[in-house]
Amino acid sequence: MKTERIVLDQSRGVVLYAYLNHWTSATFGSYPKRGAVIVCPGGAFMVHAGSEGEPVAMAFAGAGYQTFLLRYGLGRHAVIPAPIVDAALAVACLRDHAEEWNIDPDKIALCGFSAGGYVASALGTMYNQAEILELAGRSEEDIRPNALILGYPLTLVEPLDNKLTRLLSGNRVEAQRFARYSPVNNVGPHTPPTFLWNIFADTMIPVETGLAFCAALAANDVPFELHTFQSGSHGCGLGTPVTSLGSAQLEDDQVSHWFELCCQWLSNLFGPPQLPPDAVIGFEMPTGHRAHLGENNLPDSLE
Repeated sequence: MKTERIVLDQSRGVVLYAYLNHWTSATFGSYPKRGAVIVCPGGAFMVHAGSEGEPVAMAFAGAGYQTFLLRYGLGRHAVIPAPIVDAALAVACLRDHAEEWNIDPDKIALCGFSAGGYVASALGTMYNQAEILELAGRSEEDIRPNALILGYPLTLVEPLDNKLTRLLSGNRVEAQRFARYSPVNNVGPHTPPTFLWNIFADTMIPVETGLAFCAALAANDVPFELHTFQSGSHGCGLGTPVTSLGSAQLEDDQVSHWFELCCQWLSNLFGPPQLPPDAVIGFEMPTGHRAHLGENNLPDSLE
C-alpha cells in the first residue's frame, strides 16, 4: 500500500489522505483500475471523529478499493457551503489523479457519517448547483460522486438553537438558508445511488431524517438500499472493537453488519477491479496431476 497526503486548501486546513492498493500478485507490471471510496468522518464540525475516519478507510481498502480520508474544514471554516466545496475538491482530485492512482473515474463513492454524512449527501444532491460549481471552480462532471454511503447522516438541517446548527448557518438562524442547504430538500434524479444505514435508538440524529432522505430518493426513482438497526449508538463507526477504542457502547454485533452489506451493495454497483486489456495475467497452472518432489512444474517461460 502507498499513502499520500494532499492539501486541498492550506488556509482552511482541508487535507485528503490517500491509501492506495499498489500491489497484486495476479499480474506482471499491470495494476487494475479500482473503485474508490472517500470517507468523511463526523464530529459535529468541531472535530474529525477517529471512530469514523482512518479505520473505515482501512476497511474499504481491505475490501479492494482505493480509499481516502477527507479532513474537511472545521469550526469557523465549516460554515456552509464550505464543507460541500471541500468534498467537491476531493472528488475532483481523485479524477485528476485517476490514472496515477489506478482509479476508475466513474466509480467514486462518497462515504460520510453524521456531520460527514451531511457533507457527503449535500455534495451528492447539490453538485449540479451553480454556487457549488463556482466556488469549487470545477465542472459538474469533475465533482459528481457516483455513489453515496451514508451512516446515521444529518440530511435535514433545521434552525434549532444548538451549537451545530448555529455553526452551519454562520451564527445566523435563517430558516430559508437551512431549507436551501438541507440535502433532503435537494434530492433529484441527478442524485447518485445511495446506501444508507441508521439507528432507531440514535439519541443524536433522529432516524426520521434518514428515512426522509430515502423517501425523497424513491420519489425521484433513485436506487437506494436502506438498513435501520433497532439498537446501537451514534458515532459507532464500524461497530467493532477496531473503532470503539474500548467503549462498549460503540460496539454492536448487529450494527457491525452494515459494512458487509455495504460492500455487497458497492460490488454490485461498481463491479470488480478492471485490468487493462493488454495485462499479463500470471501464468497457467499445470493440470492433470499434483506436484511431486523433484519435479519441475513451472511453465517453460519461467524455468
